[in-house]
Amino acid sequence: MRTASAALTTLLLATTLGACGTDDGDGGGDASARTASSAVPTTVSEVLEVGRPVAVAEDGAGRLLVAHLVEEGPRTSVAAAWRLQDADGEVLAEGPGRQVRNESSIPGVWPLADGFLVDLGGNGRYELLDADGELTPVEEVETPRALGPGDVAVEGARAVYSPIEGTIAPTPPLPGGAVAVELVIDADGGAWALPESAASPSDAVLLHLPAGATTWQESPLELPARGYPIGLAVTDDLVVVPVAVTRGAGDQLDALLVRPRSGADAAWRRLEAPDGLGSSWFSATVEGLPDGRLLVFDDVDVAQVVDPEDDSWEELALPAAGDHGWLLELAGERLYALDWVGGAAYVSTDLGGEWTDLAG
Repeated sequence: MRTASAALTTLLLATTLGACGTDDGDGGGDASARTASSAVPTTVSEVLEVGRPVAVAEDGAGRLLVAHLVEEGPRTSVAAAWRLQDADGEVLAEGPGRQVRNESSIPGVWPLADGFLVDLGGNGRYELLDADGELTPVEEVETPRALGPGDVAVEGARAVYSPIEGTIAPTPPLPGGAVAVELVIDADGGAWALPESAASPSDAVLLHLPAGATTWQESPLELPARGYPIGLAVTDDLVVVPVAVTRGAGDQLDALLVRPRSGADAAWRRLEAPDGLGSSWFSATVEGLPDGRLLVFDDVDVAQVVDPEDDSWEELALPAAGDHGWLLELAGERLYALDWVGGAAYVSTDLGGEWTDLAG
């Protein structure tokens, strides 16, 4: 089992602090966080001292990047910064983020084989961050192109970054002018897309553009009444579509639809979700674990580990219960949890069996 790298541990220890606002408008956060927010930071070091980590990524060379925000209230960021370290924990660079005063200001960071693609203001201004912390603007072109290995979907599935070309281009057109709401590019350069909601569940499909192909393949999705897809994931072996249903109590996770990644005519299997998983499943994230199981979580406080072989579901214990909003990031066998409300960061090397509070 891989252990938490010294780099990420050192990085988050140095930069994990209390939140300066919540996303639910309830005025949450402790007194010290509110005090820090009242004095707007003016330097990168101050932002890293009082800000909360909101995004973390590790590139193919083991370099680690964490982005931080300081907020004056819900969905209003006033300062941002980032820190980059190498695999040994040495600081390579620090720099300011982009201050964008709206709810879309969460920075975007995407790991590449060497370096990162970043959108530091969360507003579609893309740059490359290299090993020395130098930022280079990324050119955007108007013509779609063939996809390739290592491509990264951005712009809410509307565009794709190519590390080979070094540019961002529109997503290859979907059949009938459909718009993708979810887009995943697999390791071979193939694309998988969920188009906008169909008129009825019976019309829902998954689209697949195999690597090197020019024609999208359709795979019908069998959805329940009032059901709709809320995510898309492609692991080493599987394609996974989490499905929610709208009920009186809210949006509840209904099942995971899974099928083998290979084979155009592969059949879907339905992994039915257990009861009691809450009613906040407006979206879902699925990650493939090294042992073939699936980690599925909402954007609030529910996480489950699913075994697609025997259709078993097991709760993943998060670092703390109560009024939290968790962002989970998987890196090999290390799992990181960023607390959107409290601003803390945790790491687990045994899939939630034990969490280490990196703030000490």
